[in-house]
Amino acid sequence: MIRKGNLILRRAVKADIPKALKWQANEEMVYLTGVPRLSLQEDLERELSQPFPNRLIFIIQIKDTAIGYLALSNIRWKDRSGQFGIIVGEKDYWNKLYGANVYVIFLDYAFNTLNMNKIYGIVPENNQRHIRLIEKGGGKKEGILKEHIFKDGRYYDVYMYGFLQRDYLEGKKESQKGIRISWLWRKTNTKLRGLTKE
Repeated sequence: MIRKGNLILRRAVKADIPKALKWQANEEMVYLTGVPRLSLQEDLERELSQPFPNRLIFIIQIKDTAIGYLALSNIRWKDRSGQFGIIVGEKDYWNKLYGANVYVIFLDYAFNTLNMNKIYGIVPENNQRHIRLIEKGGGKKEGILKEHIFKDGRYYDVYMYGFLQRDYLEGKKESQKGIRISWLWRKTNTKLRGLTKE
């Protein structure tokens, strides 16, 4: 479990699967976030029991209320890489910066605890809010999948963004020195210092 104030990231358990599947049933949310789709319930139950799964699912909680999930998918443990995506499924918690705080907490966990070298994600070109969040958090655009998604009568490009461990650690080091860097680091630096893990 990773906790910062009222915000909690915890590993999913079997009892969480129905709610996670309900959240991903929101086609618009899945499209806008680019989060990889979860499997069928029986496949997820099998994954949760594996010691080194190729996907880790975390439930996002505010106090005792589950509001969404974060998935680190397509994990290649040898290469120390994986694809991440976030869904805040409860509408009452949209547009309240929870996604930004989850990014910061998870990046710290991915690079310092899991020792990942790289995590990456995809986002459609018309989700400018998500793109700004990723870029301000230090994500670098690594490629474009041209006309990759068809929606509302037209094709959209999909952007691929990556975070590298060395860039993250350097950014954190510079942030702690008080050097002016990314917006996301400036907004959340003090929160990271109070991060506790259980």
